[in-house]
Amino acid sequence: MDLVRNEKVIHIALPDEEKYERKNQKVIDEVRYYVDKYPRVELLSIGTEKKVSEWNQEYGVPEADGFDPQNSNGWGNYDGCKASIVISDEKYKNICIWGVKRGSLLYKTGRYTNDVQGIKRFRNGLYIETLLAHEFMHAIDSAYQIYENSWIIDEYEKHAHEFEDIHEFIAECYTASEFIEGNKYADKIRVMIDEIIENNN
Repeated sequence: MDLVRNEKVIHIALPDEEKYERKNQKVIDEVRYYVDKYPRVELLSIGTEKKVSEWNQEYGVPEADGFDPQNSNGWGNYDGCKASIVISDEKYKNICIWGVKRGSLLYKTGRYTNDVQGIKRFRNGLYIETLLAHEFMHAIDSAYQIYENSWIIDEYEKHAHEFEDIHEFIAECYTASEFIEGNKYADKIRVMIDEIIENNN
């Protein structure tokens, strides 16, 4: 199916079995939320590995390379403002809908050794909402070039050993700030992300 937002067409390539109906609707709702909130991001397509591949073949779109579906929850092609997001078939089959409101979960300081540990709990994409937030943040990062901000770079370098690279650092901090209230470090990074976006809209 195609979804039109901001006068742009987004191709949605998800399994059509009835058992995925509720999950598919959640993906569509999340897509609407993010593309409306971040208009610079031009999302071309989003879907599961097999469905996106079928669509790419039908329309002659080159396949993304460099990704291992066995070791990835989701991945994307991010080229400036243009983005395509793919969720591994196995992950989509097993992933749950969380159903929590953004910012509704309180961060408990004593539960983790520090705020960075609290951020890292989201890296495995346990829920469809957190997986999509993470992948959309990669698209936002590319579109607004957040990874080039000197303050963001300085903060990343303080914790570089905790994260795969600066892009993962940005995406994981953003995802934690979306759903957890009170993680002071994630919130600090999010304030700067929002400021960069506001200054470049």
